[in-house]
Amino acid sequence: GPDVPVRYLLARCPTCNGPMVARQENDGDWDDDRDFSEPVRYLPTPSRVGDAVPIPVARAYEEAAKCLSVGAYVAAAVMCRKAIDALIAEHQVAARSLAEGLRAMRDKGFIEPRLFEWADALRLTGNQAAHDGGVAICRAAARDILDFTSAVIEYVFTFRDRFEAFKARRGADKAPT
Repeated sequence: GPDVPVRYLLARCPTCNGPMVARQENDGDWDDDRDFSEPVRYLPTPSRVGDAVPIPVARAYEEAAKCLSVGAYVAAAVMCRKAIDALIAEHQVAARSLAEGLRAMRDKGFIEPRLFEWADALRLTGNQAAHDGGVAICRAAARDILDFTSAVIEYVFTFRDRFEAFKARRGADKAPT
């Protein structure tokens, strides 16, 4: 109805053609259908981390995705920070702080300088979300936070190893027979 700031849509998933529920927020006039935000998948909750991602990292990321899907944007930022923290723990990097752990990951070559910059920005945003009671995070920023978290996770646990395997196969392909 016009007095509800959120609406839910039953739709067909563009990926698997199964049923899905999308959520839209009314950003403007209550009587104008054009003022609703772009639909965001609500159920089933999307998970964009690969099978190579360790369970603690995947769980934190998936919880962040759930938070985003229900409009809990600050909570999504906190869970993304937790996913980055779990990523560092999985590599058994000894550090007194998340910032120190990220620097060690960069220095040991687990993440490239650009990904370090992204992960550090996620750390700072997550810290602010966790410790500043007055912080507000908009939907677009929360979506960016989740996407950058996914990129860091996928790079570290999927693409880095896949690239090494690709290079090894290329080397084997070029070997004399």
